[in-house]
Amino acid sequence: GSIEGQNSVSQIPSPDVPSSISMISWSEDLGLPPTPELYSLLQSVDPARASVLHPKERRKIWRSLQVFSQHGVPHSQLLEQQEGNTVGMGGGLRFGQERICIIEVWSDQEVLDTRCDKRVEKMLARGLVKELQEFHTNFNELRAEKGDLTQLDYDKGIWQSIGFKEFHNYLCLG
Repeated sequence: GSIEGQNSVSQIPSPDVPSSISMISWSEDLGLPPTPELYSLLQSVDPARASVLHPKERRKIWRSLQVFSQHGVPHSQLLEQQEGNTVGMGGGLRFGQERICIIEVWSDQEVLDTRCDKRVEKMLARGLVKELQEFHTNFNELRAEKGDLTQLDYDKGIWQSIGFKEFHNYLCLG
């Protein structure tokens, strides 16, 4: 069926829907299928949306497939249609154009690198490694299937934070 008020959006015929889309429960993301498979599904049903998402942006890939599964309409078409809509979510600016000010901050790469290095050194001095080790022991080891720490997913929730995947191999030594 079509979405109420969205009759101008073309529908994708159900024979074009890969069977694995209908086999997935879209109510909650439990981590399966893996992100690369979801991205491939998105490429097949909504290549326009897939082209603007990074292949590892699981949440956004999941949401786009969820929208497609629920409405039979590519997410990219809904987003495109919403661009002209000035009411509700999507489309339209919150404030008028005359109230918008865009500020660009620019710096030499060398300056940015120095700032980043100092920030990481400060984080390490404040106990980053100890915090990561404790979190790894208390939570990461518990979520590892059959104790297999090599197959952990760092694409969801707190695990996307800077530090976990970067320190993974180090933390597994201990």
